[in-house]
Amino acid sequence: MKIGIAVHSKSGVTLSLAEAAAGRLRERGHEAAVLPLEPDGDVQPHQKDVRLKSTPDCRVFDAILVGGPIWAFGMSPVAMAFASGLGDLAGKRALPFATMGFRMKFLGGAQGVSALGGILRSKGALVLPGVIASAWASRSDAEKNAVIERIVALLEG
Repeated sequence: MKIGIAVHSKSGVTLSLAEAAAGRLRERGHEAAVLPLEPDGDVQPHQKDVRLKSTPDCRVFDAILVGGPIWAFGMSPVAMAFASGLGDLAGKRALPFATMGFRMKFLGGAQGVSALGGILRSKGALVLPGVIASAWASRSDAEKNAVIERIVALLEG
């Protein structure tokens, strides 16, 4: 399966997760490409008018992961802008994901992946359950690996 992982990362934590997931997917025989999302200018939490420096073409992928950090209890506006700008995703699997500083997912993570999943669903994608990694996952190899294995299981399931 060809998988694109579109990711916004300000501190590098979310990018690290995306790269680790791509590596594991490649080990499982998939083609996986990490597609960093960069805003054109500064971005604030909950900002609506976000522009990207470039938008990766996702038509070549069978599945797309879209993710970013939770900022001020909401999904990265960069990830949201990217998803909003996507074309038709009919027939593609999509998996929203987020990283967040809090351990409790109800403090923005669940709402963030739900909002991102809603946008992807509106584009026609088959949206898989979102995945949320707390800051502890970036500090603990066991937790990080558990998140990555969940991503792989959802995509292969």
